[in-house]
Amino acid sequence: MSFDHLPVSQLIRILKAGLGFTLSRRTKCQSDIEQLDRVAKTSGAQITWIDPLSTKYAVGTIIKKPTKNGLFDCDL
Repeated sequence: MSFDHLPVSQLIRILKAGLGFTLSRRTKCQSDIEQLDRVAKTSGAQITWIDPLSTKYAVGTIIKKPTKNGLFDCDL
């Protein structure tokens, strides 16, 4: 089951139930990632973050460059 398409509110509910999942860092903005990490830490659940392939080899157009830590801003 893919969790990348789920909104943050549903992911938080899953984490609060103590369940973990895998997400791509490209599907969530930096503030969402930080919020999910905080909830996971307090609930004992684990999120496995998948780093995307290099944008040099990605197909399509890059609309916005990532921030210093490789994440995108929420205003996309």
